[in-house]
Amino acid sequence: MFQYCATGDAEALVARNRLSDVYEIAQAAGYADSIVLDPSITRGLDYYTGIVFETSLQAMPAIGSICSGGRYNELASLYTSKKLPGVGASVGLDRLLAALDALGMTSSAGYAPPVLLANQGEASLKALHGVASRLRGRGISTEVFPEPKKLVAQYGYAEKKGIPYALLLDGASLAAGQFPLRDLGKRSTTVFSSFSELVSFLGAQSGGA
Repeated sequence: MFQYCATGDAEALVARNRLSDVYEIAQAAGYADSIVLDPSITRGLDYYTGIVFETSLQAMPAIGSICSGGRYNELASLYTSKKLPGVGASVGLDRLLAALDALGMTSSAGYAPPVLLANQGEASLKALHGVASRLRGRGISTEVFPEPKKLVAQYGYAEKKGIPYALLLDGASLAAGQFPLRDLGKRSTTVFSSFSELVSFLGAQSGGA
């Protein structure tokens, strides 16, 4: 998809490679068919420094963009001398809620408890996002930790947010088709031998999924 883009300029090559990496992660998460590369999108050229994006509801495209933003590495420098790169977006809550209501998607169904997918390195990151997408598809609230910190730090993050479980996927467990789930309250780990077993357990905790 990106092999014909930016074949000369070094800075453009960096941008192309970053786009390619993000696309591959989205592809692993099952969202490739929902992404359109649109070079005509220009947003806030005075502060965006990387990828920018706009989103819409496929079931109601006429409602327009509901969440838009991008990468900005220098925006915080307006207020502090510290270098604080980030990614941000704004959500049009009024139009989003109106669309969800029109689509009949605002019912109060039961949800499984939230799960943190522990980040154990770049090698398993794409697979991690793929599993996260599958869990969300089964109604299980899921978050992927953004960087490969020590597990104790990731556990601490989850506990502060009230996330009761951490899924510990690495190369070995992925290759074996196993799903080790850490109960952060009991400080014990259960290894599920299939994705369906994992979903059944999490669903049983809330009576849903």
